[in-house]
Amino acid sequence: MSGAALHPALARPLPGEAAPAYDAYLAACPVGDLRHLLAEQATAFRRELAGLDEAAGAHRYAPGKWSLAQLVGHLADTEQILLGRALRLARGDSRPQPGFDEDAYAAAWTPSLARERERWLEQRGQTCRFFTNLAPEDWLRPGLVEDRPVSVRALGWIIAGHLEHHLRSLRQRYRPGLDPTPGEPGAPGEPRPAADACRVWRAGEAEQVLDREGIQGWRLVREQDRRLIRLHLAAGSALAPHPVPDRALFWLAAGRGRLTVEGRTVELAGGDAALVAAGATRGWEAMTDLDLLVVRGWPED
Repeated sequence: MSGAALHPALARPLPGEAAPAYDAYLAACPVGDLRHLLAEQATAFRRELAGLDEAAGAHRYAPGKWSLAQLVGHLADTEQILLGRALRLARGDSRPQPGFDEDAYAAAWTPSLARERERWLEQRGQTCRFFTNLAPEDWLRPGLVEDRPVSVRALGWIIAGHLEHHLRSLRQRYRPGLDPTPGEPGAPGEPRPAADACRVWRAGEAEQVLDREGIQGWRLVREQDRRLIRLHLAAGSALAPHPVPDRALFWLAAGRGRLTVEGRTVELAGGDAALVAAGATRGWEAMTDLDLLVVRGWPED
């Protein structure tokens, strides 16, 4: 692997690829492979909106703010526009592209939460396919939106960061007005229905997020900063050391392997577990076929 160039999807945009106005969106994204992040977000967003009806879609967290349905429609509109910009640049069309007025778009129609949720999911599917199939040399093609610089890669990260920004808004501003209040079933200290006391994720919901020779990975849970991942490494395969921003608990379900953290290597076998600090560089080498369960975002307490 020495000397091999990293795929552009593995690195955030460099200075000059995007205007400073986009810095907050770019900073909102976790490090990693953008192609995987885009797919993971689709699963997280689907779960975030699960069970919400049209009454919830009409909810506004303050007077004059968008309804939840308008917010989801805004996400669908914006992603479609940003992907269109990326397509033009990827095909060599570097002419300046126009901006758009997001408030005027949101005020132009009365959306249905169910329809906008499905429209966003369809749009995200197109986004994932576009970036997954994009040739490496096309990721860095530059262009302008109005008078601001942007690249194909920057547009992909902006798409991801834009969703992360609004996911925080949904959780912090919209959810408090939708979730149970004291005295209601399911509120803190109140009796909880059995269906809410136990959450189940089915195997069929797992999404494959890693597929390379000898290594496969599936994500079953992604909620806020916590993720549940299963990894399989064939004997002799390895994950090169790489930094990860959050704490991770590894449990070896079966097999033997070597875990390297910050240059120090420890040998582990089935039944062993290891807790790796946030930000530490870690890598794995499979001595035999190796199955790992990983909880990323393991709490400090």
